Amino acid sequence: MRVLFVKLGALGDVASATSIVPALRNAHPVVHLTWLAGSSTAALLRLVPGIDEVIEIDDAALLRGRPTARLRALLGLWARLFGRRFDLVATGYRDRRYGLLSLTARAGRRRSFWRDGLSAGRLHSDEFARLVLPAAPVPVLAGLPRLDRALDPALARLLPADRKLVLLAPGGAGNLLRDDPLRRWPVAECRRLAEALLARGHAVALTGAASDAACSAGFAGLPVIDLIGRTDLPNYLALLVRADLLISPDSAGPHLARLTGTPVIALFGPTDPREKIPEDARTIVLWGGAELPCRPCYDGRDYAPCLDNRCMKSIRAESVVTIAERLLGASG
Repeated sequence: MRVLFVKLGALGDVASATSIVPALRNAHPVVHLTWLAGSSTAALLRLVPGIDEVIEIDDAALLRGRPTARLRALLGLWARLFGRRFDLVATGYRDRRYGLLSLTARAGRRRSFWRDGLSAGRLHSDEFARLVLPAAPVPVLAGLPRLDRALDPALARLLPADRKLVLLAPGGAGNLLRDDPLRRWPVAECRRLAEALLARGHAVALTGAASDAACSAGFAGLPVIDLIGRTDLPNYLALLVRADLLISPDSAGPHLARLTGTPVIALFGPTDPREKIPEDARTIVLWGGAELPCRPCYDGRDYAPCLDNRCMKSIRAESVVTIAERLLGASG
C-alpha cells in the first residue's frame, strides 16, 4: 500500500494529522507512507516514526511568494512527483487548489476534504485518519505517534533540576498564512499566572517563536527563563519531553505536547476545542466565554470581525493555577 499524504502546515494541524500514521499501520500489514510537507513542518515529520519519506516544498514561496516564486516551487514539485504511482493520494484540505500539488502523481484513488467532507464538531485528528482508512466513515480515536527527544546540553543547563518546570506560551496563534490575535491570552494575565507559579516554587520558562519576542517585555523583573525564539523545532520537542507542564493558547504547542505525552492546559476562545484536541487525564481544556452567544466564532476559514476577544480574557490566572497544581502533583 503506497500512500501520498498532502499536508503542508500549519504546525499544529500537521501534528494532529500524524494520526494517519498509526491508522495506516493498523489497517495495512505493509504500507509505504510519503508525506508532502512544507519547509515549516518537515523537521517535525522527519522525527515521526512510521513516515517513510518526506517530500519538502518551500511553502513560504508557494503560499506567500511572488508569482514567479510560486510557479518555480510548483514546477519543482511536479517534476519530483511526475509518474510516481500511489495507491492513495489523500489531501488534508478543504481548498481544492491544494489538489494541484499532486497533479503529476499517478493515483489509484484520491481523497480530500473537499470531496469527502470535513465533519463539523468531530476531532480533526480523527477526520485526517478517516481520509486514509478504508470503509471507515466514523473511525475510532486513531491516537498519535509518540516522540522522545534528548535536549541539547546547552539548553539543558538553563533549566533547573530540582523544581517542576512549567512552559508558558504567551504568544502563538500565527502561521505563514495568517496571524490570529483573537486566539491569544492577554500577556498581563499570563504574567499573573507566572507570578503565581513562581510563588509556589515552580520554574517557569517562556516559549515561542521569534515573532513572539515582544511578549518578553511583559515579564520584566520576574525570574523566568526566556526561551522565546531560542529553540528550533527538534529542541522545542525535547523541551516538551523535559517539561512537567505546558500552558498555552490554541496554537501549535498543545498539539505537539500530545506527541511527547506532556501534560498540557490548553486555553481556547474563538475556536471549538472539541474539534481540535481531546481531553484526558493529561490534557485539560479551558474554554473561555461560556456566556457569550458568539462563541465559537470561527467557521473553518475566518473569524468574526471582533475587536475585543472577551472569550480569552474571561480565563483567569487563578483558574489556571488551580488546574496546574493538580497536574503538577500528578506528574510526580
